Amino acid sequence: MTLPKRLRTLFESVSSWSRPAWFLLASAGLTGVIFLFVRVFVLDITPVALISAQSTFVTYEVQRGPASNFTLQGAQLRDRSQVCEGILDGTGRFTGLVAPGQGNRVSYTHHRSHLLITLDIPPGTSAAELTVEGHAVCKVQGDTLNLLVPNEVLDRHLPFPIVGRGEIGAELRIQTAPVQAQDLIQVDDGHGGFSVRRAPGPLLMGATVRLFGRTSTLSGTGQLYPIPDAEFQIPRGSRLSSTEEPSTMVGTVTAAADDFALDVEVTLEASEVLIYRIGQRDQVERLAVGAFARSFSNPGLVPILVAIAIFGFILQLLCALDGVVRDKRGRR
Repeated sequence: MTLPKRLRTLFESVSSWSRPAWFLLASAGLTGVIFLFVRVFVLDITPVALISAQSTFVTYEVQRGPASNFTLQGAQLRDRSQVCEGILDGTGRFTGLVAPGQGNRVSYTHHRSHLLITLDIPPGTSAAELTVEGHAVCKVQGDTLNLLVPNEVLDRHLPFPIVGRGEIGAELRIQTAPVQAQDLIQVDDGHGGFSVRRAPGPLLMGATVRLFGRTSTLSGTGQLYPIPDAEFQIPRGSRLSSTEEPSTMVGTVTAAADDFALDVEVTLEASEVLIYRIGQRDQVERLAVGAFARSFSNPGLVPILVAIAIFGFILQLLCALDGVVRDKRGRR
């Protein structure tokens, strides 16, 4: 049998189907179209997580060097030998630009009297650089640089950047017998020295994670939209972290003299947020939100869903009218 005859035979066979069979075929096709649109425009688009947290400790690994630069005014150093001669002012303080190197780890710890900014420089990564007006760029010596910003000058600073894989807070662990702690640390900086009043921690005081969906259109452009009931309260003593895979927290941290905790706001992919609960160091949770809520709150899908609903309504109406007409003809 030739190909045209086979096609003709297939067409005649399909044409002989009853109307219920056609209705089932159309319903299956409509279901497939709906699933395809939901899969492409909803399920494959990862929501964005906005984290608002209060924590005494934040750390991240630098992934975008220039975006991680920050300025300091009147910062004190624990070890002056790590910086170039003449880069500090007459009181031994640093006022200038700090440029962490790619792969460095930047940590912010809020003590009672100072904000401690620690730059950890692992072997094989670029050294951090300090820039002061009128001086050559200074490369930091050593593998750790501690910068202490006194509370009285914190209000002179812009929010500090967070751009890279990071962690907010540290989960509480099983408690043991307390040891004698030194709450007051004396630092000899060669200019009379100074004291640092330590704070307990690191500790996440509390956080809120809100998820935003992203629209996807045929043109490739999209918008953020809030997902209903997709707000998570993170309890005190937990830890928020990004995954070890390539992921980036992007945001800022603000320190105030009259506030015990740092004010942290970052965004990242919702699938990259890890939550470590109190006393569950080896147990981690991820955020999730149902496709139903994401679909019906997605403004980009509203016209598509309305069109599909109208098509389904018209299809059912035509089938009902066809049944009425056939019933009247049968009575005649």
